[in-house]
Amino acid sequence: MAAIPRILVVDDDADVRQMTTQFLRQHGTIALPAATEAEVRKHLDAGRVDLILLDVMLGDENGLEICRHLRAEQDVPIIMVSALSADHQRMAGYEVGADDYIAKPFNPELLLA
Repeated sequence: MAAIPRILVVDDDADVRQMTTQFLRQHGTIALPAATEAEVRKHLDAGRVDLILLDVMLGDENGLEICRHLRAEQDVPIIMVSALSADHQRMAGYEVGADDYIAKPFNPELLLA
């Protein structure tokens, strides 16, 4: 039996974080909310994470820097999520080790795919 996917949803917007985790939970995943790099690390230390959805702009923190830090020590897939979708912004995500990039607002069904 396959393990239930554990997805870490990192967004500083509480509404977006809550809606995304709720949607993912309704579709058979274990969705874990986080708003800061410290919360991300807490979840990673606590157990398996199969995918990280990481917002680029996190209030006082920078999702690109968090991605760079995580990539140095983790091989978990990371999808950057951002309202910034110009090519150079997407490239910045790939350069720090992101596996993919989804522009906000996004269709939740696209996220499941």
